[in-house]
Amino acid sequence: ADINAIHASHSVILLLPAGKSAHVEAGIAYGLGNPLILIGEQQEAESLYLIFKEVHNSILDFVASLAKKICNL
Repeated sequence: ADINAIHASHSVILLLPAGKSAHVEAGIAYGLGNPLILIGEQQEAESLYLIFKEVHNSILDFVASLAKKICNL
């Protein structure tokens, strides 16, 4: 079911902290060409996080970015 949802997704959000399986699913989504959004503070510098199109430190930062996008439409 998770893989089918990734296939059907327009984009994928990874909310940190997240487990290894969530990171694997993000990698699958990236391989499928889905834009990735990372929300949360990274505990370690990981090259994996370079695949994310957007990075936000908190949910509030993410919501603010959505509000900006809506206002610019």
